[in-house]
Amino acid sequence: MTLAFVFSGQGAQYEKMGSTLYEKYPQVKEIYDRAKDLLGYDILSLTQEQLNQTYYTQPAIFTMSVAITHLFSSHGIQPNIVAGLSLGEYSALVCANTLSFEKALLLLQKRAQFMEQVSQQTVSKMLAVMNMPREELEALCKQVCDTSTYYVAPANYNMPGQIVISGEEKGILLMEQLLTERGMKYLPLSVSGAFHTKLMHEASVLLRPFLEKEVFHEPIIPVICNTYAKDIRSFSIPDVLTKQIENPVYFQDSIQEMIRLGATTFVEIGPKKILSKFIKKIDKNVHVMNVEDVLSFEHAIHALEE
Repeated sequence: MTLAFVFSGQGAQYEKMGSTLYEKYPQVKEIYDRAKDLLGYDILSLTQEQLNQTYYTQPAIFTMSVAITHLFSSHGIQPNIVAGLSLGEYSALVCANTLSFEKALLLLQKRAQFMEQVSQQTVSKMLAVMNMPREELEALCKQVCDTSTYYVAPANYNMPGQIVISGEEKGILLMEQLLTERGMKYLPLSVSGAFHTKLMHEASVLLRPFLEKEVFHEPIIPVICNTYAKDIRSFSIPDVLTKQIENPVYFQDSIQEMIRLGATTFVEIGPKKILSKFIKKIDKNVHVMNVEDVLSFEHAIHALEE
């Protein structure tokens, strides 16, 4: 068995996520307590309204993800390959011993701050488009950009049959009209900015100096990065993390690369089962499970130790 860990991005956060693990396992409590010392607030006390703000969402999901990874490690379970969706890439890098938890958390806090700050400058939306071929959707986004004053672009290539587009609100509304005319299905997403597009360029510029002065160690296992869907060890890590903010997430391509490299069992770490659903759509032959609470952790441990 080749074991892959995949780490959640934002969007599925909920109040008290991780709390049952915190209450039962000292290894998890240790990570949350270290986060509280660094951040100056208790993640488990955040309200849903706060958790829906990027500034709080990203540190909260990251802390939960690293705590679960730490718990797996204490049971002798280590992945052979890792990846993360958007902010989940920081969890993957910590798992691969590239950064310490504390250094990654402080970087992620800056990232969240800059992304939220920049997202407030433009009224924007994100839209999940169903069952439209990649090339056709890309061409339609280009058509809107070329024939109007509005910007829209693909932001997340999640799985076969689902691509998320992002952009200025009026551009997304125009896309909705064009998609409806073509009989295509779509779903508006509740997010606070046009993430993974050039509208986030200023956030990437603000974050770059903090990334460039950080020391990144060589990952001990492959980390498949969002921007290129390849092992991050082939690139400059600060460059990849800078580009990631304003470039599309190639999640489907990343999972396919992990499978090509031998991954047979995937564990999604983070709230809910969003990535698990994507992975099963990408390749129904791989084994997939998720971990977000005591019950799902115990199920995963039992399955992995068999």
